[in-house]
Amino acid sequence: MGSTMRRFSIAACLMALAPAVGLGAETIPAPASKAASKSSEAAEAAGGEESGFRTTVIGQKEIRETDPVGSYGQPVWTAKRRFPTTRVYVIPDGAVTIEYWLTTSGAMDGDSQPSYESQFEFELGLGKRLQFDLYFVFGQDGYAAPLALTKEKIELRYALADWGSLWGNPAIYLEWIRRHEKPQKGEVKLLLGDEITPVWFWGFNIVFEREFGGESANEYALSAGLSRVVVQNRVNIGVEVKVVAEDVSGARFDFVEKRFLAGPSLQVKPVRGVFVNLVPMAGVVMADETEGIYTVYLIIGKDL
Repeated sequence: MGSTMRRFSIAACLMALAPAVGLGAETIPAPASKAASKSSEAAEAAGGEESGFRTTVIGQKEIRETDPVGSYGQPVWTAKRRFPTTRVYVIPDGAVTIEYWLTTSGAMDGDSQPSYESQFEFELGLGKRLQFDLYFVFGQDGYAAPLALTKEKIELRYALADWGSLWGNPAIYLEWIRRHEKPQKGEVKLLLGDEITPVWFWGFNIVFEREFGGESANEYALSAGLSRVVVQNRVNIGVEVKVVAEDVSGARFDFVEKRFLAGPSLQVKPVRGVFVNLVPMAGVVMADETEGIYTVYLIIGKDL
C-alpha cells in the first residue's frame, strides 16, 4: 500500500510540473518568447539583402520595395519621395508625411556666394487617388544675408488609375506658387514612373511653369530619375537628370536661358517611417555666356 501511494504521489507531482517544464506541450519560456518577438520586429524593419526570394522570419514576411501598400496597390518605394527632382504617383490614402528640404545652389566659379533654400512640406493622402501638399520656403542669398520666408506653395496631385492599370502610372500635378517679392507662378506636370525589375525603378516628369506678371516667363523642363535597391527597404542609389529652358514674353521659344544638371542620388531609411535623400547635381547654365553650376538637395522625411 505504501509503495502504491508513493508511485501515485510521484505521478501527481510530474503532472503538476508538466506545464512549467514543458512536458507534453510546445511552449517557449517567457524570455525566449520576448527575444523572438524582438528579432521578428528587427527583421521586418531591416528587410533583407537583395535577392530573388522572400524570406519568412517567425511567421512574418520581410518588407521589400516592390510590396504593395495602400488601397491603390502601389509599391512601397512610391510611398516616400524617391527622387527630389522627379515626382512619381501619389502617396497612399490617409498617409501623412512631413519633409524638410535644404537646397544649396550656385556657380562653380568660386567668386559668387551660394544661395540657400529651406523648405518645410506637409503631404496628405486624401483618398480617391488625390494628394494635397503645402510648402513654406525660406530663402537666403549668400552667407551673411538674412533667412526670410520667400514663398508658399500649394499642390494638388491626382493619379489617373490604380497602380499598374495604365502604362507609366500617370498622375497630374498642379501647383500654385505665391512669391513674396516677385510675380506669382503656376505649374503643371505629368508624372510617370514604374519598375523595370524588382530592384530597378524609374521616374519621368514633363513640366510647364508660367509666371503671371513681370516678363511672363515660361519654363519648360524634363526631369528623370533611375534608382536601384542596394538593401531592401533600407538603401537605394541612383542618378537624376534635369533639363530646363526658359523664355519670356515677346520672345517665345527663343530661349533666353537653358540649364542642364545631373548627379548621383542616395536614399537611406535609417528607421521605420524616416527617410533621407541626398542628391548633389552639377551642370551648366547657358544664357549670355556658359558657366558651371551646381545644386545639392538634402531631404529628411517622416511619416506621421
